[in-house]
Amino acid sequence: MFVGKTPPWDLLAAFMQSLGSVDLSMWGSYDFSEEQLGIVNKYLPTLNNVIDFYNT
Repeated sequence: MFVGKTPPWDLLAAFMQSLGSVDLSMWGSYDFSEEQLGIVNKYLPTLNNVIDFYNT
């Protein structure tokens, strides 16, 4: 993803699990907090990054 950076995988995994749904289309209308949005945009900037992470 990003050379020299270690994403907070536990935090990202817990956040994804907290969504309570496997339907990624609902993310478009999810009300992210500023902190969540910052993390998602920093470590999962593209849809392909999201899908790759989700499928791991």
